[in-house]
Amino acid sequence: MKIIGMALIAIAFALAGAWAYAEIAEADGTLDSNGRRVECIPKDHANPAGDCLWTPELTKAEVRVDFEYPYCEVKLDVEWNDDELPDGVSVRFAYLKHVQSDGTDDTLLYNSTGIRATHPDWDVTKLNRYGSGQGPARYKHDQTNEFRQLTEHVVRYLPQTTLGNIYVTGQLEYSGEFVKPKRVGNDVRSHREVAPHYIHTNRIPISHTFAGLFDEMTTCLEVAKREETRVSGARGAGGAEGGLAPVADAA
Repeated sequence: MKIIGMALIAIAFALAGAWAYAEIAEADGTLDSNGRRVECIPKDHANPAGDCLWTPELTKAEVRVDFEYPYCEVKLDVEWNDDELPDGVSVRFAYLKHVQSDGTDDTLLYNSTGIRATHPDWDVTKLNRYGSGQGPARYKHDQTNEFRQLTEHVVRYLPQTTLGNIYVTGQLEYSGEFVKPKRVGNDVRSHREVAPHYIHTNRIPISHTFAGLFDEMTTCLEVAKREETRVSGARGAGGAEGGLAPVADAA
């Protein structure tokens, strides 16, 4: 009976400790139900609710159109502090999320019929109907139908009157010291066990460049058409005169 009583007491203490830990996590707002930090990588594996070692931060997310003869190429310029990740931590994948005016969010520029842009280079890639990549999102001056599909996709997922906010979400991977078991009191725990597996950056207002994409592309396609005509004319004249040096690509 004494052994059973002691066992019950031990169980009671364990349950009380688990309950207290859950209460602390809920009150603190920094830990999930598994005791993992939710908004940053904790500095100390023995104190997951303490100071942060790294906190994800998004500072810029803009779309731009670059003319690289003979194409107009859609590119995404994303700046966040993934280059400050500590040794032993890497980004497995990350992508942009758009927060709409009603509070819901969608994955930006990513579905089976549109385009996608993901970490690490954030290159905008065209997708076919099966969701497979078809290369960079770039268009010649006569590919207006393909560009119209891109425009429809952007307008569909980015309301042009109320753009809302944007943030980066993704998954982290750990190695090295982060996965080595270390003693914490009577327990053994690795740094990875108390660090977030999925991260979300802060939210920033979405750039006006997304709303201006159509105008930028229309202007670029006009430039591409003029350059195509100019280069074709120059080559034709060169052929008639017995040869002409190639025309340099327009900047």
